[in-house]
Amino acid sequence: MELRFKTLVVLLGSAFLSAVLAGCGGGSSSSPSAASGSASGVASKGPLNSAQVCAYAISNGAKGAQLGTCAITSSTGAYLIDFGTYTGPVLLEATGGDYTDEATGATVTLATPLHAMLASATSGVNTAAVTALSELAYRLANANTGGLTTANIQAAIASVQSNFGVADIVANQPVDALNIPGGASADQKTYALALATISQYLNGLPPGTSLAQALQAIEACLADTNSCGTLASDLAAAMSTFQGAHSGFGGMTLPSGSFGAGSGGSGNTPAVSSYTPSSGGVGSTVTISGTNLGNFTPAPLVKFGTTTATVSSATATSIVVTVPSGLAVGGTTITLSNFDGTGSVSVGSFTVTAASGGGSSSACLIDGSTSQYPNAKVCYASLPTPFTCDAAGMHNSAASYIAVAGAPSYTYSSVSSCPSGVTSGTVFTTVAGTGVVSSLAGAAIAQPMTSNLVDGVGSAARFDFVNGVNFSGAGITNDGTYLYVADIGNSAIRKIDTANATVSTLPSSGLTSPQGITSDGTNLYIADNNRSSIYKLVIASGALSTLAGAGGGWGLVDGTGSTVRFHSPVGITNDGANLYVSDTLNHVIRKIVLASGAVTTLAGSGSSGSADGTGAAASFNQPRGITADGGNLYVVDGFNSTIRKIEIATGVVTTLAGSAGNAGTRDGVGTAALFYHPDGIVSDGTYLYVTDYNLLVRKIDIATATVTTLAGGTAGSVDGTGDAARFNMLGGITRIGSKLYLTDNYSAIRAIQ
Repeated sequence: MELRFKTLVVLLGSAFLSAVLAGCGGGSSSSPSAASGSASGVASKGPLNSAQVCAYAISNGAKGAQLGTCAITSSTGAYLIDFGTYTGPVLLEATGGDYTDEATGATVTLATPLHAMLASATSGVNTAAVTALSELAYRLANANTGGLTTANIQAAIASVQSNFGVADIVANQPVDALNIPGGASADQKTYALALATISQYLNGLPPGTSLAQALQAIEACLADTNSCGTLASDLAAAMSTFQGAHSGFGGMTLPSGSFGAGSGGSGNTPAVSSYTPSSGGVGSTVTISGTNLGNFTPAPLVKFGTTTATVSSATATSIVVTVPSGLAVGGTTITLSNFDGTGSVSVGSFTVTAASGGGSSSACLIDGSTSQYPNAKVCYASLPTPFTCDAAGMHNSAASYIAVAGAPSYTYSSVSSCPSGVTSGTVFTTVAGTGVVSSLAGAAIAQPMTSNLVDGVGSAARFDFVNGVNFSGAGITNDGTYLYVADIGNSAIRKIDTANATVSTLPSSGLTSPQGITSDGTNLYIADNNRSSIYKLVIASGALSTLAGAGGGWGLVDGTGSTVRFHSPVGITNDGANLYVSDTLNHVIRKIVLASGAVTTLAGSGSSGSADGTGAAASFNQPRGITADGGNLYVVDGFNSTIRKIEIATGVVTTLAGSAGNAGTRDGVGTAALFYHPDGIVSDGTYLYVTDYNLLVRKIDIATATVTTLAGGTAGSVDGTGDAARFNMLGGITRIGSKLYLTDNYSAIRAIQ
């Protein structure tokens, strides 16, 4: 979740466009003929330098055949593409290149494409800006029924324009917000300020948040105002911050009512009017009433004290929750917030009249203290009726304690069924939150460093798991003894001896953005995100060769060798005979037969979605990590926040865990569990282990789809057990024996026992 205008050429007339762009890196060295159609303008987040801009016909609501020859932008972001006699709807796509971030001044590599749409291109020059705003419109249109239809394109563009207050995000060309040229129009300056606001907004999000993730949050609000949360005020604050630091933008504001806000600019703020009842037992239902209660991204979080309740339904006017287990009899408070705990709204006080348990049912109380039984459970075969659970322990009268002897100050946080055969008073280790986290190599650093390619032992080594300023989910694999890391920011492959934490760099010149990586013990297979190609690296000799892809050509084309096209492959795994690739921006899973090099599409439609099905009937939304386990693949479906299973023999795709469209953090079974933009995945045959953007490592029982949390919970870089451990930015994950290894922060390799 960014500008490099040294000079901005304002492109207004077709003759001027043709003359200027012919000499500044456009796709044609001469002006198109009068009978020809062309697209011309700037690609900007700010201005993209050396980006590739391609044009495609839009056919049946989707990206179709390429039109003309792709253009490479000049330093001002200018491009020109001649598509001959074609007329009709056109999709423009900008990939690669770099820009200067308005908020930070850092030079950033464009990690994910930007798109723009022409609802009806005609002969002559069609002016089109390819920006973050046109990308938002593309996402909105593409997500609607029918995809990129004329009606969807026009409605999406209108929505973005009205919310940002920018006139004609296609024909209008933004100027450089860091260097406004003389004669810039008010519309051009407004456009530039909107792009700078997005950069400033991204800069205020948690470290590691990508531009794509920031745009996804804005897109969700534009699609459904109940998903806006505090976006209106966040963007307004970001705009104000940027305006305060840069002259020339005084007096500009976001339009009233934008991003779900009411006429006062605060109508999207949740407000509680009542809640009923105000007392009750654990397991009872409470209804919270008010306005804009659905405005949380992506879902509301309700807490009784510090204990999270289960939300059974949530609308703009009502949220229904269950009083959570583990509460003590007595008073507590109810609060409402975003899933990450931000934007908290006080609901009121609640009196717990009866705690958990009763009758002959078994119960297991999790001890939340850190003294005698840290991260452990104490189980009781039978509980009296009624009983209370408070600071003194668990009892049914002052003289009849059945809590742990000598532990009067224990705090109980939740209740669940005891395992079969566990008897009263048994203490055992919990399934979730028991991973012992340690640091293997590298070091937690606050930001990318100048000297970040450093070989050495343990904490003396340095990596760069960053592409520009955005963390990019660096991949990691092993050959049973050594770890191999795709050091994406350094365009290098690093080798780590797990026995002594010695880090070295393999010879691998030719890679530009290695991200996915897998090993068959002899070779490494690398998915290069930027080059959209798959490479083979012989470990012993360092010999690097291209297995599939053209080293820079984007598309979705099966075949062999350089005829194959990928679009930002991120995840890769193998089963010994074949490679399987998460072709992220094509939203498909590809198969490569190692013996022949033949590439086919195993599953996915080529358009974003979340449908289960067979082969092309299934759909993904930017799949990322992937692992092979026997006859199945397990895929992290990143923007759907789900874990998908693919039967290799049949191509049948099913959702194993997580709920598409409901990103969050919740343990549970199957779709009852929630993930938040997971990234890496690995299997030990019985369990899957997944890295979650919410700084957690999750564990999935493959047979039952039961999801638990193994370690982590809040930002930091702390070794420890379970939720005492801290991560900062999790990416890839691999396994050797009983240990997991994962990439974390900008420059650290962590281990979990």
